[in-house]
Amino acid sequence: MGFLGIFKPNLEKMERKRDVPGLIKALRSTEEELREEALRILSRICEEEHLEPLTSALSDGYWRVRAGAAEVMGCVGCDAAAGPLLDHLRDERPEVCMRVAEALGKIDWTPRDDSDRVRFLLLKGSWVELAEMGEAAVEPMMEALGDQDKEVRSTAVRVLGRLGGRRAIDALTRVLEAEKDESIRWNAVLILGGMGEEAIGPLVLAMNDPVWEVRESAATSLANMGEAAFQPLLRALESPHGYTRSRAASALGKMGDPRALGPIITLLGDRTDFVRWNAAEALGEIGDPAAAGPLGRTLLDKDRGIQWQATLALGKMGEPGVQVLLRALEADGAYTRQDLIAALADLGEMRAVGLIVSALGSATKEVRWNAIIALGKLGDLSAVGPLAEFLADKDESFRGNAAKALGEIRDPSAVPFLLGALKDREPSVRGFVAEALGMIGDHA
Repeated sequence: MGFLGIFKPNLEKMERKRDVPGLIKALRSTEEELREEALRILSRICEEEHLEPLTSALSDGYWRVRAGAAEVMGCVGCDAAAGPLLDHLRDERPEVCMRVAEALGKIDWTPRDDSDRVRFLLLKGSWVELAEMGEAAVEPMMEALGDQDKEVRSTAVRVLGRLGGRRAIDALTRVLEAEKDESIRWNAVLILGGMGEEAIGPLVLAMNDPVWEVRESAATSLANMGEAAFQPLLRALESPHGYTRSRAASALGKMGDPRALGPIITLLGDRTDFVRWNAAEALGEIGDPAAAGPLGRTLLDKDRGIQWQATLALGKMGEPGVQVLLRALEADGAYTRQDLIAALADLGEMRAVGLIVSALGSATKEVRWNAIIALGKLGDLSAVGPLAEFLADKDESFRGNAAKALGEIRDPSAVPFLLGALKDREPSVRGFVAEALGMIGDHA
């Protein structure tokens, strides 16, 4: 254990004695508050005459000491500090590099060569100035993509995006392949999306990224490219990577081109759940009734989420889609009937009323629940009697929803049933009943 680990240094005494070496040693403390106070004191008392110990501190084995020395040198504002600071623009610790750049920004200095200028601008995040260097900046930016500092790599990506060209696209492709930080990969995708048809290949690659936001941005960019990206996206549907197949289907769905119908329908049988989900969604966005039959079969998918997505897609296909939904609701319990009921109610499909009334007798709680809500939405008078029976249900949530549905139908014939329900033992149910009576009264 070092000296500072046993005794807490007297910083006030050091300040009075202007003990710069002692204060520099205090930067080694494990206590953040003590280090910060030592820095503040050094910034107040250091002058040009203290440049030598500060310069020595820039080579200290502990990075916090090096960073602190650089920060103080910036506060001193001595132009003679430029040389020592420039020697540490490429310190092994990003934190030190950043403090060196900040210090240089406070003094008058001249780059020894272009590499000094580029390094300084990278650390400051001055990507516009770097881009103004033109072709001369390409090689340094490609090198900076391997920097240990995330912010430096991020700035390099932005510069390459502004510079454009084949070399920039190749470099950004390597970012997609090797960069560990997802925000930088995401930014690379956004930039590639504005670089034209030459960027299609890298964007297809990005659709297999492990992060959803990166994949989605790549798919959206490809969809926005239109015809130029259509064939590459079709080929991507056959990729061995599930993420790529999934995002390609999504992009083609956004494009709405019916030529993609057959290949996307094939994905409804894909081995990967999320691929089937996106295929169903894409078919809904394309909206071609030719997909109604395959989507009808997908209503029996083993995954509930995919069943629901197929239901939504069928709802976007006009009469052919509605017919599939009606037939499925009328069939046996192999279908997830509560989802069919909800979808048909959202479509305002009055032909479903009879089937939904029948579903009130289902043994499945979720089916009965959705049927009550659906009948309220549809507002057909024939549902008043069946709904009124639920005002006596043993489950208070069903009694409350039934009252709410009767209020939405707004038929006076429901009033006697609702008046009786005003005596319900649950305050919440009585509240729904009173609200329903008010809705019917307003309507009358």
